[in-house]
Amino acid sequence: MWFASSSVSMCDKEGNLLFYSNGCYVADSTHQLMPGSESLSPGIVEDDYCPYGGLQVQGLIALPHFDNLYYLVGYQSEILFEFSSIKGTSITYSIIDMNANNGLGEMVEKNNIILEDTFPRGYLQAIQHANGRDWWIIAPKAVSNCYHKLLLDSTGLHYVEKQCIGNVWNEQDWTGQATFSPNGSKYIRFNAYNGLNIFDFDRCNGELSNHIQVQIPGEYSSGGVGVSPNSRYLYASANDSLFQLDLQAPDIQESLIFIEAYDGQPFPYYGRFYLQQLAPDGKIYIGGTGSHKHLHIIHQPDSAGLACNFEQHGLPLPSFNYVSMPNLPHFNMGPTEELCDWVLNDTREAETTPSPFTVSVFPNPAATHFTVSFSGPFPEDGLLLLYNALGGEYGRLAISSGEREASLDISGWPAGVYYYEACTATQRVGAGKLLILDQ
Repeated sequence: MWFASSSVSMCDKEGNLLFYSNGCYVADSTHQLMPGSESLSPGIVEDDYCPYGGLQVQGLIALPHFDNLYYLVGYQSEILFEFSSIKGTSITYSIIDMNANNGLGEMVEKNNIILEDTFPRGYLQAIQHANGRDWWIIAPKAVSNCYHKLLLDSTGLHYVEKQCIGNVWNEQDWTGQATFSPNGSKYIRFNAYNGLNIFDFDRCNGELSNHIQVQIPGEYSSGGVGVSPNSRYLYASANDSLFQLDLQAPDIQESLIFIEAYDGQPFPYYGRFYLQQLAPDGKIYIGGTGSHKHLHIIHQPDSAGLACNFEQHGLPLPSFNYVSMPNLPHFNMGPTEELCDWVLNDTREAETTPSPFTVSVFPNPAATHFTVSFSGPFPEDGLLLLYNALGGEYGRLAISSGEREASLDISGWPAGVYYYEACTATQRVGAGKLLILDQ
């Protein structure tokens, strides 16, 4: 498979490869075409860029769902003459079933449109919801200060809202990067023409707030960004320079520290500083702006200043890489300590208004069983899902249309905090927290 810009991959919990994609098609773990995944980006990408790889850096992301299903979410692109450039025109999702094809996977749904608008070339990012199970997806709107929000929950992918905040980006919205801090409290978006933009982020309701714009000095045409494992230090790639900022500083702009300039080594070492990715080993890897055979490494990104131990060309690659870095979210965040009771389809104006339909459980705490109670007839056939503190599904109870309560035997369940969610095929109708005691 050729990779040019789009790059996404997925492994299981043990690190075994499941599938990967360049935006043109999906390959399975044996490096063969996954059935159903051909022509993944119809139109200009398929015609002019494939098979060498999709067009948009950070224009594709893969997320785990339930029952060994995975969602592949990305942009579809067209030439928009009003911008004299290629832009995303819709967000689509495809579903991969890893139970199919003898465990090698099959794309069972492809290119379902979830949202139509105009999008920049990239910056598609995801972060775990505060419940440690669902996923927020943030997609900026082109030539604006607006951000679309989608939610992948147990019932599928849904559009939530558009929020407008911060500075308006101009038409030069390419060659940049977006990321979340590992603790999920910050959303960051950066490119050479619109500056480094930092927002607070609420994993419970998906709200962006407290926008700060930081100027990264120098003349450069591409910008990448990464955040240290402790979520304190931000690293900005500015083509031939690398900078560090302290996200905990009273004045983030004043905390700017120059780390190192590109050492000028010629091809094939060539590869200035561009896209970044925090890896499971706690290091940040930085790719280049053109064809290169090495990645740069920040070995100790949790350390201030030059103690971060930046090494240029530190990781040799087995093949040439061209502007490609996997677009991977933080998979191991887990739930927040405090219960998040935000549910889809709440409106900001109605947050203080009690819902006409409520879900509760009793006894709570419980030891051997509990009963779930509804304030009215359950709207349609559905499920009560139970999750442990790590966000893994631990049990489920079928609920029939019209029922007002149902009971579940939890004898033998480990003591601890669990989360419950009542949902139908089309909506989530209630959620909460259940404490199970030692028996």
